[in-house]
Amino acid sequence: MRTSSTNIILLAIAISNLIYMVYPIIEWLKMEYDSTKTWQGLRQWIFDLMYYDPHLSAVSFLVNSIHFVVLLQKSMRTSSTNIMLLAIAIYNLAYMAYPVINSLKGMYDDTKPCKLPDPYAYVFFKWIYFSVQDDVRRCDAFLGLAMASIRTFVLKFPMKSNTATSSSFGWKTCLILFLLSSIISFAYLLRTEVARDNWSSEEWECYERFPNETSGKVYAVVPSKLSQWNLYMFSRVQMALDGTFSKVR
Repeated sequence: MRTSSTNIILLAIAISNLIYMVYPIIEWLKMEYDSTKTWQGLRQWIFDLMYYDPHLSAVSFLVNSIHFVVLLQKSMRTSSTNIMLLAIAIYNLAYMAYPVINSLKGMYDDTKPCKLPDPYAYVFFKWIYFSVQDDVRRCDAFLGLAMASIRTFVLKFPMKSNTATSSSFGWKTCLILFLLSSIISFAYLLRTEVARDNWSSEEWECYERFPNETSGKVYAVVPSKLSQWNLYMFSRVQMALDGTFSKVR
C-alpha cells in the first residue's frame, strides 16, 4: 500500500486523525472507570492537549499544509478520492488554526503591563470559529466515511466505478456533506450569542491604568435566548441531532 504518494498521504492523514480521536476513546473509558481526582486531572490534560495545545496544532498544521500543497496540484485533482483528501486537508487546517492564533494572541497580551478583556471583534471571531471547528471536524469524519465507501464500491463493482471515481463526483460529495454538516453547526451557533459581561476585579484594575479612550465594554459568549426557550428545548434538539450524527461518525 505504501507505493504511491496518495497512499502515503492517506497514511499521514490517518495518523493525524487518530491523534485527535484519542480523547473520545478515553472519555468512553472514563464512563467504565470509577472517577478519581487523578483521573480527572489526566482527562483534563488530554482534553487541553487535543483541543487547545498550540504546539501539537502547529505541527499538525504544518503537516496538513504539505498535504494541501501536494493535493492542490492539477495532476492530483483527477479522482474523487484525491478531491476528498484535499477537502480533508483544508478542514484540518481550519480546525488547527485557532489554537495557534489564540497562542499568538496570548503571547502578544503577555507583552502588555496587564491584560484587558478580549475586544468585541475577537470575542465575535471566537464565537464564529468554534462553530467552524465543529463543522469541519464533522465534515472530516463524513469524508473519511465517503472515501471508504467509494473504495469498497470500486473493489466490488470495478466496471461501474467511473462515476464514483471522477473528480466531479468528489466535488459534489464534498459540497453536499459540507452543507449537511453546516446545518447542524449553524444550530450549534444559535445556541450562544455575544453579549455584554461584567468586569472582574483584576480586569478593572488593569483598565484604570489605560487612557480614557480604551473601551470599557466587556463581551463574552453566553447562552442565547433561543437556546433557553421552552426549557432549553432548542438546545436539547440540537444536542440530540448532533449526538445522532456523532454516533454515525
